[in-house]
Amino acid sequence: AFDKTGTLTIGRPTVTDILPLNNLDTEKLLALAGAVEFRSEHPLAEAIVRRANEASALIVIVNGLRLLK
Repeated sequence: AFDKTGTLTIGRPTVTDILPLNNLDTEKLLALAGAVEFRSEHPLAEAIVRRANEASALIVIVNGLRLLK
């Protein structure tokens, strides 16, 4: 299937590598990314949340996020 950007996607995306920058540890990065993507239905966002859950990263619930168009 093609997504809205015209990228061909097949199957279920997964997060395979995590490369934190600026001394941010992997668990904290996953927790932050998971919090931002938690309510998204985009397949890549769902992959990030799944990976955060697999790593038992604490995902905080973020309120007041708005979609930028």
